[in-house]
Amino acid sequence: MRIRLKTLLGLVLGIALALAFYASYMHSPPWHRSGGMIGWSQAAIESRLGPPSQVFEYDVPDPPAHPVSPPPDRTHRTLVFRTFDGRFVVWLKAEAQGYVCFGSSWVEKGAYY
Repeated sequence: MRIRLKTLLGLVLGIALALAFYASYMHSPPWHRSGGMIGWSQAAIESRLGPPSQVFEYDVPDPPAHPVSPPPDRTHRTLVFRTFDGRFVVWLKAEAQGYVCFGSSWVEKGAYY
């Protein structure tokens, strides 16, 4: 049985594309696929990720990222979620319906700046 070169190249390209899609889907955490959870409420974030490892009632700059300045004249809080593969920091602002995310940052474990 002879396989044509075009058929073989098409098969290799198809497998490579499928593997690339799978790797990119599995590598990105759920909050990246959700736009960094911008606009999510604190309750929605905690229902998706569980309780945070740390909660601060003020803006905590994330060292590898630029400091996130809270909106002026608003109450805000910072949530830190630690997992086996990194750290996710969420900045929330107070609104009528509760605290809502206005910024977030993900740092993989072992990343040094």
